[in-house]
Amino acid sequence: MEKIIGLIDAPFTPFYENGEVNYEPIEAYAKMLAKNGLKGVFINGSSGEGYMLTEEERMKLAERWIEVAPEGFKVIVHVGSCCVKASKMLAEHAQKIGAWGIGAMAPPFPKISRIEELVKYCEEIAAGAPELPFYYYHIPAFNGAFLPMTALLEAVDGRIPNFAGIKYTYESIYEYNQCRLYKNGKYDMLHGQDETILPSLAMGGAQGGIGGTTNYNGINLVGIIDAWKAGDIEKARELQNFSQEVINVICHYRGNIVGGKRIMKLIGLDLGKNRTPFQNMTDEEEQHMKAELEAIHFFDRCNKILSTMNLNTYFSYWAELYKEDMMNNIMPFWMKYGLDTQNGGIYTCVGRDGQLLDTTKSVWFQGRFAFTCCFAYNNIEPCQQWLDAAKSTLDFIEAHCFDTDGRMFFEVTAEGTPLRKRRYVFSESFAAIAMAEYALATGDQTYAQKALSVFKDMRRFLNTPGILEPKYLPSVQAQGHSITMIMINVASRIKKVISDPELDLQIDESLNALKKYFMHPEFKALLETVGPNGEFIDTINGRTINPGHCIETAWFLFDVAADRNGDRELTDMALTILDWSWEWGWDKEYGGIINFRDCKNLPPQDYSQDMKFWWPQTEAIIASPLLHTS
Repeated sequence: MEKIIGLIDAPFTPFYENGEVNYEPIEAYAKMLAKNGLKGVFINGSSGEGYMLTEEERMKLAERWIEVAPEGFKVIVHVGSCCVKASKMLAEHAQKIGAWGIGAMAPPFPKISRIEELVKYCEEIAAGAPELPFYYYHIPAFNGAFLPMTALLEAVDGRIPNFAGIKYTYESIYEYNQCRLYKNGKYDMLHGQDETILPSLAMGGAQGGIGGTTNYNGINLVGIIDAWKAGDIEKARELQNFSQEVINVICHYRGNIVGGKRIMKLIGLDLGKNRTPFQNMTDEEEQHMKAELEAIHFFDRCNKILSTMNLNTYFSYWAELYKEDMMNNIMPFWMKYGLDTQNGGIYTCVGRDGQLLDTTKSVWFQGRFAFTCCFAYNNIEPCQQWLDAAKSTLDFIEAHCFDTDGRMFFEVTAEGTPLRKRRYVFSESFAAIAMAEYALATGDQTYAQKALSVFKDMRRFLNTPGILEPKYLPSVQAQGHSITMIMINVASRIKKVISDPELDLQIDESLNALKKYFMHPEFKALLETVGPNGEFIDTINGRTINPGHCIETAWFLFDVAADRNGDRELTDMALTILDWSWEWGWDKEYGGIINFRDCKNLPPQDYSQDMKFWWPQTEAIIASPLLHTS
């Protein structure tokens, strides 16, 4: 059976302010641990407040950790419970989802006082995942199971086939070593006391461990092992002593589970508070702890979280992460399941498993997809398959998606038969930027001309009364933000491949409209619908803020400002809109961008007002880094 070499982290469970589990930080958490030298995680244990989690939460956490674990990163799932039936179920689940191993501490109730009781407990749980190594988690300070571990090894030997070893979190180095020596090291003895890594190494056989302070001090604890292997005993000793100083600090603040979790916030990864009955640290205690850590120069030596990195490192990290997701997840999925190889173009409605749910094709999606393929080709990797997919989709657009009057349809059948035509010009906008991006990818200037032609048609449709059906009857005079902002993007994308005065005119007109009509400082908001002269309309529609649209506007402005040699006034305008939109849109309880808000904080009418669609989140991801480069 494979033995663990190196240090495994016992991670904290992230919680929202309301006490619900927050699964969002786990991906960044896992990558941070790996970058600081940790070899895996032992989840849902004592540091993870496993006994305060529901079984459903524990399973979802296991699924998330396994989903995001870097290659070669071991995920060991603690499945211990006061109910052995529940433990066995959790073990079965861990095996099913692909965990590397499982573990269990003795239950705190009823207290186990005999070796045979403990063996029977471990036996039933281990049987739930016979293909996975099982580790007994020895932590008698938590559960009162002060039993001899050499006796446990003797009792399980030959009885529990997948018994792999012990996570030994106890002070007796003598007993630890006796267990390590049992049958010439038959079982994996993982030291669980970060303060005794060096003594365990010095006894001549320790190879792996599972720690809690590795969350924030792993880089130094890993350094102890590296220094020992290199024969630098003085370095190993200095690192061990420093690590003990860190432990001395957290002991002043209710130990690793409480104090250590708050340290994660101080180094840049806020995982929330602890669940009841833990007594959380006060802000005053946090400041005192921070001062003690500063006194030992902890923040100069601790694990490096993304937010503490310099900007270049930060952006490089996320750029690599998004590139990986694009190349290995998003693009392969749509190439496999979305492309209509018979008729051309891209299907719109595809399930997570690739099932085609509806053959109807959204026309704006055709353009958006073709643009995405070309943009990925230009900025991520020159993959011919992506460019071919873009060409197929553009051919479909030109063959089937334009009406005889030059306007585009909104929906067509798989074969291209028109189904619906709306008053919007969003189909045209996405087709235009797709053509422009294809011209940039191929150098084919005919597509730049096509993009410009579509753009000029859009302006004509918008500026000629009677071509587009009005949203309201003449009794309602209003203008919308969405078309104003999208025209900025269309014009700026086309400008990258062809010059025309109308492109600059459109950008200036839209910028002026945003400043003059849609930005309302009295609400610190960019409103979605206003009167012809920017008048505030005190109706549900008039009070609506669409944070996703507003954030999108901000990054369009950043883009234009960059093209204008860093235009400071325009940059400040973009920052103002982004600040306003973030304040209105960010869900302070659960995270993410909320769909709609009312500028007077009245209930929005739209059924999805407090839902979170994917696109506002992506707009936030695009816009937020741009403010750091502006």
